[in-house]
Parts: sequence; C-alpha cells; structure tokens
Amino acid sequence: SALFIAASNGQAKACQVLLKANPENIDSYTIEGDFSLDIAAMYGHEAVCRTLLKHGAYLQNLNGTFETPVFTAARYNQEDVLALFLDTGIDAKQWAYNGESLLGLAAGGGYENIAALLLTRGAHINHQNAADYTALHCAAEQGHTKMLEQNFRASPDYSEA
Repeated sequence: SALFIAASNGQAKACQVLLKANPENIDSYTIEGDFSLDIAAMYGHEAVCRTLLKHGAYLQNLNGTFETPVFTAARYNQEDVLALFLDTGIDAKQWAYNGESLLGLAAGGGYENIAALLLTRGAHINHQNAADYTALHCAAEQGHTKMLEQNFRASPDYSEA
C-alpha cells in the first residue's frame, strides 16, 4: 500500500496525509505480516514512527515473525527508534514469544549502543531466555568481547554465571 511505501522511505508527511484520509489503515499489514510501524522501525525512520504512533499505531502488534516493532528496532540496531518506543513506557525487560529478551538480542547481535540503552532503561543482564542463556552468554557465544568488557562489566547485575 501507499502507507507501507511512505513508511519504508521515511516520508512522515505522506504517512500523515494517508492516515488522515484512511485512519483505519494504521494497523494494516503486508502479506509477510509487517505493519507500517515495523517497516519504519526497521529502516530507522524515527519521524515516521512518531507519526504512526500519533495516529494510533499499536506497539504490541506481532508481525509475521511474531515480534513487536520494539524487537524490530532492536534487531536492526535502530537506537533512536528504540529510545522513542521505550519513552512511551514500553518495558526494556520485554520478552519475545520465543523467550528472547531485548538485551539478549542486542548482545547476540553485538549492538553495544542498544545494550547500553536497554541497561540504562532497566534491562537485567542475568535474566535467562528460553534456552537458559543470559545476555552475557549471548554476547560470549558470538564473540562480542567489547560488549562483554564495556557494557556488561559496568552493570550492577553483572555475574559470570
């Protein structure tokens, strides 16, 4: 749809015009199950995300991979978008349907900036995912030593369990 095209290309004003004409499109989705908010989050279009939220986009919608836009922002290393979502009151300790935590996702991906943001917003490094891995394990498994040295050692929850 035109809304998905506008969202993927960072066109916040176009999204606003389209939603003013057809507000019911705010939670429509692509054949793959992506919502316009997912698409904007994936590409880091903060202004589009702001516009979509203003028009009632739901941050807890599950996309085709059963993740919320919050996880999409973290998975694609979109710090500004993730901060915007967290500013709405979304919990930094949020879990995906498969037991993956936001912090574990950031740690496994080597996204130091995302991990630092989540830690400042209350995420705990010792919470375990469905495989009993903590964020520390996720970072170690992928060899993200800088994250282990900088982000996690500074956390008051740090434990080498």
